[in-house]
Amino acid sequence: MFSIMTNKRKFNFFETVNCINKLQHWFKHVHFTSRPLFDFTKTIRIISMNSGKKSLKDFGYLFNEAGQLKNIITNEPFVFDVYNGNREKNQQNYEQLGEIIDEHIYKLLEEDAKLIKVIIPLDCSNNEGCSFIFQSEDAMSAEKVLLLIHGSGVVRAGQWSRRLIINHSLEAGSQLPYIKKGLELGFGIFVLNSNYNYDQNTRTSIRGSETPNDHFDYVWKQIISRSNAKHVAIVAHSYGGVITVEGALNNPEMVDKTFAVALTDSVHHLSPKDNRLNVWMKTNVRNWVSSSAELDKVLSYRDGDCPRYSAGTPVHEETSWKAFDSVWNFIESKWNDRINDKHTKQRREEKDL
Repeated sequence: MFSIMTNKRKFNFFETVNCINKLQHWFKHVHFTSRPLFDFTKTIRIISMNSGKKSLKDFGYLFNEAGQLKNIITNEPFVFDVYNGNREKNQQNYEQLGEIIDEHIYKLLEEDAKLIKVIIPLDCSNNEGCSFIFQSEDAMSAEKVLLLIHGSGVVRAGQWSRRLIINHSLEAGSQLPYIKKGLELGFGIFVLNSNYNYDQNTRTSIRGSETPNDHFDYVWKQIISRSNAKHVAIVAHSYGGVITVEGALNNPEMVDKTFAVALTDSVHHLSPKDNRLNVWMKTNVRNWVSSSAELDKVLSYRDGDCPRYSAGTPVHEETSWKAFDSVWNFIESKWNDRINDKHTKQRREEKDL
């Protein structure tokens, strides 16, 4: 329970919020014979807007054991309309909460998933803007690694969908289930942060991460290519598919190293001119797209592109969540193929000797 000490007594924040809510309700329903001295409900809203909220508790919310965001007092889910239909203020409040969610997810990546925060560019100086990614402790030494790439918009490292995190659960909207599964299967983990392109303090673009695609290229060339990684799997959502495909075009060795790419409702476009890339896309890449069809139903796709499967949901943001088991079945299947191909090649080389 959040509280502070005053000179006279212990001041309990949430008891006060509850009291204010009751007073607000009372003022709405009392008939005044004359105009009240002040608009009490308006004052409450102004205090809330300027309260300098810096944590989930400041918003009156916490994640429960099931990873669902709940009101601390009522145990109800998140309510968007807290300013009586004022769309602008409600949206501002939602965006402020979203920024707190970003920090909360970062904290979970470090404390729960035990990932390490790595500042980029690697030679970032004190007087320039810096970005960061997260990686497992063994990411640089592991031969088998997993890259997670979110889509465009407001999401940051560790997230697939802010809306799902707030309105459903961490399981639905965060990348934590993918990270935990990858760690269980012995993958080194890299969590990219491709939308973090601008530093608010220095008001400058971040060197090497000026765009989401630049961010991927920097991470691939300066970190992953210098690691011990020989076998790469990628899970990428929405615009993350564009980043992945363009990354393969810009980094030819990525095609050789990457044995499985699971896309979820990717919006990529592929040039038919690169035959090597087309073969790789058809063989090593799958795209689970939003569809009303049952999960894993094969859908039509353009020649030269990757196979498309139903994600089992018509909702774009839900595709990474709903296709989770199918994605991992695919990755594990491609890993087994990789190992079998390696053993077959070794036997052939031994036979030739």
